[in-house]
Amino acid sequence: MNENTGGLVKRPAVVPDPMLALVLQNAVALAARWQQPFDAAGTDDGPFTLPSGAQVTVATMHQTGSFAYIQRDGWRALRLPYTADLHADVILPPPGSSAAADPARADPATVAALVAALGTAAAQDAFVALPKLDMTTKVDLLRSITAMGLGRLLDPSTAGLDGMLEQPHPALYLGQAWQQAVLTVDEEGTRAAAVTELGVAAAGAPAPPPVELLVDRPYLFVVGDGETGWPLFLASVLDPRA
Repeated sequence: MNENTGGLVKRPAVVPDPMLALVLQNAVALAARWQQPFDAAGTDDGPFTLPSGAQVTVATMHQTGSFAYIQRDGWRALRLPYTADLHADVILPPPGSSAAADPARADPATVAALVAALGTAAAQDAFVALPKLDMTTKVDLLRSITAMGLGRLLDPSTAGLDGMLEQPHPALYLGQAWQQAVLTVDEEGTRAAAVTELGVAAAGAPAPPPVELLVDRPYLFVVGDGETGWPLFLASVLDPRA
C-alpha cells in the first residue's frame, strides 16, 4: 500500500481479525504539477471563514493568470490546469446557502453542471487566492453501505459472497469497510491518494490461536533427510551456550 500510493497512505485501515477470510484493496494515486505554478514568495497568511462563522488564518497561495471561469446562480467556479491532461476545479457555493456550510452536501446535479460548463467556458483574467492543503481522512464505510441499501452484505445469511474464495465458504459477509484519503495542494501542484479496503469475514467460531513454542529448556535438534527420512544429525541441547 505504501508503494502503490507513493508513500501517502502508509498502513492499511482494516484491523487484523481471526474472522477475516479475505481483504480487498483498491488504491488510486495522483502526482500532478500545475501548468502555471504558484510563486512560493507570494504565499502568505490569509483569512478563512469556518462553517461556524469563526475566522482563522491559513497559508494561502496567490496567482494571476488566465483561467476558465463561470458564475451561475451565486455559484463561482474556476479551472486550474495541470501540465498533464488533468485539471482542478475550484467551486465556491453561494454565500449563506446550505452548501456553503457543507459543500459535500451540494446537489450533485448542480456540481456536475458547473464542471461541464467549465469545459467550454472562455478563459478570463483572474486573481486566485487558494489555501494550501494537507488533508488526511479515514472513514468507516459500513454505515454508508447500509444507507445505500446494501446492508444485506453485512449479514452472513444474506450477503451472498460465497464464491469469492477458491473453496466456497457458506457464510462470508462484509465485516469491515474503510477509506483513507490524503490530499496535498501546494505551489508546485497536487499529490493525492485514496485507498478503499473491504474486509470479508467468515461467520462461525474464530480460528484457534497459533501454536506458541517457547524453547526455554533442554531439547532435541534433529536434521533429517527428506527423501529417506533418516536422521543425519541428532543433538540433545542441554545448554545452548556450549
